[in-house]
Amino acid sequence: MPTPADYRQYAQECMDSARSANSVAVRTQFLELAQLWLGAATEAELRQNGKRERTGSELDGANGFSLRE
Repeated sequence: MPTPADYRQYAQECMDSARSANSVAVRTQFLELAQLWLGAATEAELRQNGKRERTGSELDGANGFSLRE
């Protein structure tokens, strides 16, 4: 399972891609995906600390991306 650091790296890659995107729509999608990855990082940290887990459907983005494995 990916670590919180892995999820943050994925988010950074999305933000880097957003910077080089040629359209506002694509940039927005990358930034939304980055937010999802950052949320996954937070959730992974909570799991590591024994806190509440959100369900997979709460982590799924409306844009069709799923963070579940």
